[in-house]
Amino acid sequence: DQQIADEAARHEQSLEQIQQLRQLEADRQSFEDEKKRMAVFTSQQERRLKLNVGGTKFETSTDTLCKHAPSMLAAMVSGRYNTTPDAEGCLFIDRNPKHFGTILDFLRDGEVFLPGPDTKEHFELLKEAGFYDIDPLITQMSASQPAPEQPS
Repeated sequence: DQQIADEAARHEQSLEQIQQLRQLEADRQSFEDEKKRMAVFTSQQERRLKLNVGGTKFETSTDTLCKHAPSMLAAMVSGRYNTTPDAEGCLFIDRNPKHFGTILDFLRDGEVFLPGPDTKEHFELLKEAGFYDIDPLITQMSASQPAPEQPS
């Protein structure tokens, strides 16, 4: 009976060790995921920039502006062109700022909630996406347009 009890205790201890190893692995994976998120965050902090779009200030990172290169925004921060910040450290873009936040959201997330097709806002955003040369947003917006009616 003692031998069975000892064997059961060793088995129980092995199960506890397996559970501990699984928990350690889960903790390690969670830590690795956190490190990846923080690496992105740290990179964004190091590469922040300020934009003045038609008098409205925006702050973002060069990583965000370069997400869907080639685009005008990616070219602007590429170093290939002489873009000089103003006295406040902002790069000026002479555009209406109304839809620029949506443009940035698309660059950050790869998707946005689009205004309904055939609305003024839809066409304004499409125009801005064209100005900034953000092809994936143009494609997404064009796909949301209803097909033109065919004459009978």
